[in-house]
Amino acid sequence: MAKINLIIPAAGTGQRMQSEQPKQYLQLNGLSLLGHSVSRFQEWASQYQHTLNTVVVLPKGDTLPSEVVGVVTCTGGASRADSVFAGLKALASLDALSEDWVMVHDAARPLVLATDIERLYQTLVADEVGGILAEPITATVKQAKANVIEKTLNRESLFLAQTPQMFRFGLLMQALIDCDRSQITDEAAAVEGLGLCPKVVLGSRQNIKITVPEDLVFAQSWLKHPSED
Repeated sequence: MAKINLIIPAAGTGQRMQSEQPKQYLQLNGLSLLGHSVSRFQEWASQYQHTLNTVVVLPKGDTLPSEVVGVVTCTGGASRADSVFAGLKALASLDALSEDWVMVHDAARPLVLATDIERLYQTLVADEVGGILAEPITATVKQAKANVIEKTLNRESLFLAQTPQMFRFGLLMQALIDCDRSQITDEAAAVEGLGLCPKVVLGSRQNIKITVPEDLVFAQSWLKHPSED
């Protein structure tokens, strides 16, 4: 069975959710968002017979929700990239090897499909760089400045980045050492900084990131009427 590592950065505050508690702990159908995200990967690993090591990166002093089991925790940093870097160091203490695969997934993406995770893995397992799940942009996209349209962009080459994002342990570690982590918003951007070109693997529109309160309502609706997994 293939050995895969997973980092779930969950050390942010989620200010745009307008909630008193960090969004990773918000409830969705009886489970925290973090609980949903962890269980989705555990179910995927069981379904496709993968061995999965999971590190959840938490704010200093926080503990896991009771439903989250079978994972290792560590303390996050000032930025997402700092938290992922902390997760990589935790994996190093678990004897992760340079060539091992690492997936990084947002705690606030609780609806990721097992079929999409497996598609990412199978597409990239022999790749030299790695890549990400992404959703093609179907709307017309405008570039504007001061609320004035400057031009219409060609959407055929535009994608919305999702997670998980999957790279070799050693490659991702080097990318996060070399970059300005305060400016990095996803792992692919750090790898791009090494002059490499990550792949795009088609993801599902269901794999939304819970960012504002309306997203939680959308997720609740989707769970009531799920797509086939």
